[in-house]
Amino acid sequence: MRLRSGKIKPSVPLCKCGKYWGSINHKNMCSVCYNHGSNYKKSFQNKLKEYVNSKITKDRDVLAALRFSSKSYQTQIMRQVFNVLKSRNEYITAKFACKLLREGGADTTERSHLVCSFVIDWWDIIRKNGFNSHEMCYFGNFGEGLEDYKFPPRLPNRNMYRAMMS
Repeated sequence: MRLRSGKIKPSVPLCKCGKYWGSINHKNMCSVCYNHGSNYKKSFQNKLKEYVNSKITKDRDVLAALRFSSKSYQTQIMRQVFNVLKSRNEYITAKFACKLLREGGADTTERSHLVCSFVIDWWDIIRKNGFNSHEMCYFGNFGEGLEDYKFPPRLPNRNMYRAMMS
């Protein structure tokens, strides 16, 4: 295709998902399929699973307190529980975060910032349905995923959490 600048842009096909246009930089796949498809090597996927399992909280009392505070509009309790998680350097998964945000309680940006700032597998935010666009953009790395294969991956974005706690 000829552009207005006179340069020739190579024609790219529709991605195999059928939703978006592919990119020559992403092997003719859209960024979602490229970053979250089967392009991660199995060894890297296994490494990520082990990393996530080592970082998530397994304390049933903490998880129950989060569920209770989520359903009962108790943001103060939720903050206290997340402070406990922060002191222990523990996190939650994207799947659990989605349940906290969408099953009961008010759907506010304050809750989104509290909950999403503790999602250790933040690259799954873009893949899991149920997250708002601002949650996917701010906490899901703008949908870019882990294309650089750096290990360990960066920790969740906590800028808004720090501002709310101070």
